[in-house]
Amino acid sequence: MNKGWKKVKLGDIVLLNYGKALISSNRIHGSIPVYSSGGITGYHNNPLVNSDGIIVGRKGTVGTVYYSPSPFFCIDTAYYILPSENYNIKYIYYRLRSLGLDKLNEDSAVPGLNRDTAYSQTFKLPPLNEQNIIAKILSCLDDKIELNENINHHLEQVAQAIFKSWFVDFEPFTNNAFINTEIGEIPEGWNILSIDEVCDIKGGKRLPKGKNLIPTPNNHPYIKVRDMNNVIFIQMNDTIEYVCDEIQNTISRYIVSTNDVLISIVGTIGMVCKVHSSLNNANLTENCVKLTNFQGVSSDFLYFFLSSLGGQEAIKQGTVGAVQAKLPIKNIQTIRFPCPPSKIITEFDRIIKYIMQKIANNCSENRRLATLRDTLLPRLMSGELRISDIESAK
Repeated sequence: MNKGWKKVKLGDIVLLNYGKALISSNRIHGSIPVYSSGGITGYHNNPLVNSDGIIVGRKGTVGTVYYSPSPFFCIDTAYYILPSENYNIKYIYYRLRSLGLDKLNEDSAVPGLNRDTAYSQTFKLPPLNEQNIIAKILSCLDDKIELNENINHHLEQVAQAIFKSWFVDFEPFTNNAFINTEIGEIPEGWNILSIDEVCDIKGGKRLPKGKNLIPTPNNHPYIKVRDMNNVIFIQMNDTIEYVCDEIQNTISRYIVSTNDVLISIVGTIGMVCKVHSSLNNANLTENCVKLTNFQGVSSDFLYFFLSSLGGQEAIKQGTVGAVQAKLPIKNIQTIRFPCPPSKIITEFDRIIKYIMQKIANNCSENRRLATLRDTLLPRLMSGELRISDIESAK
């Protein structure tokens, strides 16, 4: 064992505190994030914890680990851990992420993480000074990823504002004559088209039961739409898992390509994103569809339309099912939108080209940073890579 490191049980180091029930109807709108086992589930005006801290999934999504840098409320589907002078709270956060708590489900009916089981997990703990340095290294990577995500969010807002000005409010075309259509007034010379007139729409593939998602030799990702967080391009850290070769070979026809637009059609319906080139050749699951082979419109134009208020309302109107909501492909095909002459779309694409490229670059950088973080994490936590090794490599 590395000098100064000691083997400990999780229960010897931290206390897993139980969260408190707080149903949506009892929340008073505020700035305090409310965490469940699935992450932030809303906001409240009063924190349960008045400091930073760690949230660990207890029921439902077992063993998930989140870090809140500010006061927060933890509901009763999760545990929370408070800071202590005996450990670096960010180090414990990263330690828990590599501990495999998500594999400790002990309830087949409702997934659950038993506190005693979690407490019995053992690992090697470095001295506090090394905890501080390790946490700083990993935090710097996460901070840069978060910064890029925030930049992308603001850039997307700019692009969305341009789209709204042009294709919703028609501000550059106020001198045009307007005509009445089934979806309202549009500039003369524009058309009303349906989605299936300008692209192909294809569904994903259900994973065979009992198959593990593991890295493939060719490293083909398997896309599962979860929470896009208003990010245009899919990002590795929250939407990607990997699939074994056996499945990879059976679903080649579900591969996505650069510039495809994806829509989630089950569960949280209507999330829209655009495929970044670094995820070319990824495979699509059954909870989303891809729009591809665009004709007469660009993928950017259609992405922004589907992300706009009008596009989201059309998606909502096409959703069916009271128990398990779903958006059928046929209801996507018939979504109608105002389509300007091609020269106007070309000019729109030219104007937002820099914005889209900057977003793409940030997403590519985030994938590299996430890969570096995930490579360093187990090596730093096990002591295989020491701080002295990093210092000597500078």
